[in-house]
Amino acid sequence: MSDVLVVNAGEEIPADMVVLTSSSAEGDCFVETSNIDGESNLKVKAALSTVHHKLLRSARASGPRKRQNGDGEFVWTSAAHAAIGLNALTGSIRCELPNADVYRFAANVKLAKASAVQAREAAARAERERTAAERRLTVRREEGRHGHEHDDDSTDSEAEEEYVVGGGHDAGHVDLMALDDSNLLLRGSVLRSTGWVIGVTVYTGRQTKVAMNSAQPPSKLSRIERTINLALGVVLVAQIVLVVASDVLRLQWVADTYEQPGHDPWYLLDDGTNASANNASSTTGSSSSSAVGAGQETDWPGWIAYFFTFFILYNNMVPISMYFTVELCCFVQALYINRDSKMHCTETDTPARCRSTNLCQEIGQVSYIFADKTGTITRNEMVLKLSLIHI
Repeated sequence: MSDVLVVNAGEEIPADMVVLTSSSAEGDCFVETSNIDGESNLKVKAALSTVHHKLLRSARASGPRKRQNGDGEFVWTSAAHAAIGLNALTGSIRCELPNADVYRFAANVKLAKASAVQAREAAARAERERTAAERRLTVRREEGRHGHEHDDDSTDSEAEEEYVVGGGHDAGHVDLMALDDSNLLLRGSVLRSTGWVIGVTVYTGRQTKVAMNSAQPPSKLSRIERTINLALGVVLVAQIVLVVASDVLRLQWVADTYEQPGHDPWYLLDDGTNASANNASSTTGSSSSSAVGAGQETDWPGWIAYFFTFFILYNNMVPISMYFTVELCCFVQALYINRDSKMHCTETDTPARCRSTNLCQEIGQVSYIFADKTGTITRNEMVLKLSLIHI
């Protein structure tokens, strides 16, 4: 089961939805898709003519639910009255699996077949309205109406005739109609120049076409920042190599110093370690026992403790202050750009505005500008620069 949504003018479409009807006479509407493709021009979307007019025909007998506009066409009185008319519509929509193509939509709608009782009621209602229309037309002709009034009569007659034919068809057959992208309102678009629209949702949440096209915005880094990041990575790798080499050499020094036979480096140990080593030596009679506690200044294993010790000793290799220096230079450059008199627009009295300080140094490296529209660069002003006349 899908949800039926009512979207008013100026509101954003919350989900991908198929248009069922709208405030216009033909069920069409206008949407702005600047949030999706960046284009501000309005695009026309429309409901299936059969569905829209079937809803209008279901409310034809009750006058307050719809009215005639200036062109003599029937329109809904309000969105609430149109929502009531949805009770007369039963069917299903079968669409393709969710995909990221915003310019393609393949689906079909199948309206349920009316029952025999409903068919007889629709036929009787159509016959009554046909008779009423013929009577109104006869009365108007007898009153001698001329000119524009005759045109209004013919318009009303054609509208009633279309209703009678359509009503008979809906009552006895199953309608299977195709849907395309002109019937689909995308999530993120804004309804414009239309009072309201009613539609049924087909894709919601992460299954909407806009959500499937969304991606994480790329990080805008200048060449200098990318170079600094690369240099920092190389320095960090070199630092780790030095730390590992220093830790290995320390382990080798401990083995050569404390574990040599007949060699007791008592002067390298503290008082507690030296006393324990002497007691052990007097008990066992071996000088190698002086290695007890060597490199065990902490509760961690010696090679792990000294790994972090060497890492801290070599931390001066990482140029942390370079980042601050670069950011300070970019900030000063942004101030110069905002205060540059040559980049000040005298027509609108608008100065230049630097919105991103980390791209200031890239401006001097621009060689070519590629623009998708002519007016982006030329402001749609054609100025004659040179004229050559050959005689």
